[in-house]
Amino acid sequence: MKNIAWLPSRKRLVFSVVVDLILFVGLYVLVYYQLNNAVPGFDLPSTWLLELWIILSYIFGRYYDYEFEPKQLWCRQLVSTLIVFIIATCLYLSYNYVILYIAYSSDSKTFILPLLIILAPLSGFLQYSIQILIRNSKYNTLRWICLGTSTFSSDLEVLSSNSRYSHVFIDYRADIVDMDHYFGVIIEDSVSNLQHTLYIQSQFLKKNYLVLTASDWAKYYLQYYPVSFLIRYGIKPSNFNILKSATQIRIKRLADIVVASIFLILSIPVILFFAILIYLEDRGPIFYAQIRTGLYGKPFKIWKLRSMVVNAEAAFPQWSTKADPRVTRIGRFIRMTRIDELPQLVQIILGTMTLIGPRPERPIFDSKFYVSIPYYRLKYMAKPGLTGWTQVNCNYGASIEDSIFRFGYDIYYLENFSIFLDLLVLVKTCRLIINAKKSEPSA
Repeated sequence: MKNIAWLPSRKRLVFSVVVDLILFVGLYVLVYYQLNNAVPGFDLPSTWLLELWIILSYIFGRYYDYEFEPKQLWCRQLVSTLIVFIIATCLYLSYNYVILYIAYSSDSKTFILPLLIILAPLSGFLQYSIQILIRNSKYNTLRWICLGTSTFSSDLEVLSSNSRYSHVFIDYRADIVDMDHYFGVIIEDSVSNLQHTLYIQSQFLKKNYLVLTASDWAKYYLQYYPVSFLIRYGIKPSNFNILKSATQIRIKRLADIVVASIFLILSIPVILFFAILIYLEDRGPIFYAQIRTGLYGKPFKIWKLRSMVVNAEAAFPQWSTKADPRVTRIGRFIRMTRIDELPQLVQIILGTMTLIGPRPERPIFDSKFYVSIPYYRLKYMAKPGLTGWTQVNCNYGASIEDSIFRFGYDIYYLENFSIFLDLLVLVKTCRLIINAKKSEPSA
């Protein structure tokens, strides 16, 4: 639990993945047996197909419960399942018929297509049913009893904007009579060891309720630390996994070099193509250099494909805004698809950046954050990342208020760093790029 703090709130996702996994394996055995009258073994391409199905399902949102009416939810599930079916089928058949044409028998090739044809509608129906059942269950909205001070109550009211959480606040000195219909208890850290609070905790624990301090609740269920919590309870860099996991850091660095090198080689044609389009649009420079803050606050230069008009900041540096008029037509597309970030792969190979880490800000803005955000310098105790936990969970920052909110995600990543969290960020990044989300400021 310690190194996978993001997992408890994703039980629905894990359950949906397990349902698809069981369905795939069951159909794999059943279809093969019906066609060949024998029990199949699992070869490597079939395993890859299962992994591909699950990854594509996640990326295209088959495992998510959107705030739609049931009919709209069904249409979305139908479309996303069809897209996953088409992509998985095309990739598998291309691999099996073209690359491994001689290696595999026709029986092995032909039974996969009937498998996918049966899998798609059954999986779509099951995933839709899961979403409807969970939506109608009492666990869809997690109701918490909160014990603490009035200031703590105010903080939780702000956090209640997340529709999946609701709170009933009770003064920590009061007695609790009705404990039914609640998911668990959140106790303000500062009162968690008081005698009366300990007694209340024992009453909840007797009934098998989940009892968490506010900071642990934020860790396991919000996946970020509200700045108000950080100010009140403080930050302990000694708790940062990213400073303690020497072996994982070495693995991370090796993965940075390998993955960034592969992506850079594959993206060279893309970079060249859009470089030509950028030049043809306004005959301006193709690349754009910008100073950012790096590890331990040391400035470094990043390069991006230019997405704004020439001299967009001739007067003074400024944040980007929603539908920013300075962004060119080509620039809007390469921002939406993150193609403008591809030149930074060079920085990852050189070691000034990492593939996944806190987002580097510009020093001129950082100087304001140092004053406005307590502990802000701590985010640069790790290398800045091309993508990261903050980038996949927040819209593009456009104000000090946005940066205050985003900082809580940076600290969360530093404290809960693991290779598994990096893999989650990588998959979520693919999902955001394909769905063209979080590439612009929210306002």
